Amino acid sequence: MCSVCWKKGSPKAPLDASAEQVSEPDAVVPTTTAETTEPAAVTEEGAEKLPVQTNKARCWACNKKVGLTGIECRCGYVYCGTHRYADQHECSFDHKAADMAELAKRNPGGGHFNKVDKL
Repeated sequence: MCSVCWKKGSPKAPLDASAEQVSEPDAVVPTTTAETTEPAAVTEEGAEKLPVQTNKARCWACNKKVGLTGIECRCGYVYCGTHRYADQHECSFDHKAADMAELAKRNPGGGHFNKVDKL
């Protein structure tokens, strides 16, 4: 059957009736909602989310193929040899604070040592 015959033979009335049924519910039932401040805070935090790198075989900065030689930064993205350093790809991860926290965790004395008396 050709498209012209199909259009002539297809019933248009049921399609129009279903369209009218969809457009009829103009009367909307009012609903009560509880107002809270927590969902607003969640949406503000959600707006600050960083994009996720889906293709780990390419550099995030220049989109160059890196394959197995890609270096994954602590910020979560993969970079080529040119962009592997934090100052080259404008890293948002605070390496200095993270390393200081790791040292404080591993060395609870804080690095203060007493001098040993010489014999």
